[in-house]
Amino acid sequence: DVEGAIAQLCTAGTEVSAHYIVLEDGRIVQCVPESMRAWHAGVSAWAGEDDINSCSIGVEIVNRGHDWGYPDFPLRQIAAVIALCRGIMLRRKVPSHRVLGHSDVAPGRKK
Repeated sequence: DVEGAIAQLCTAGTEVSAHYIVLEDGRIVQCVPESMRAWHAGVSAWAGEDDINSCSIGVEIVNRGHDWGYPDFPLRQIAAVIALCRGIMLRRKVPSHRVLGHSDVAPGRKK
């Protein structure tokens, strides 16, 4: 459930976290300050970097996922993700080709 996921992703020492969680109604919960490392990518690699957690900002999007029918993302949630990512990209000067999904950094583990 969403409340349990937020509690897990915001608890220090669990080695599973994210900087942000975007809820289905468009609300955004910040769990980890952008300046700190989160544990969102797991074992991952991209462009020669094998510690994606230390060099990225993790955004988790609430959705039941592939194993439960992968429902469509609500428009409010999509709009919130876009606004959040644009803000991060502007603040951090991240070019669009460096915005990645889980399947980019952990293709054997994530769809």
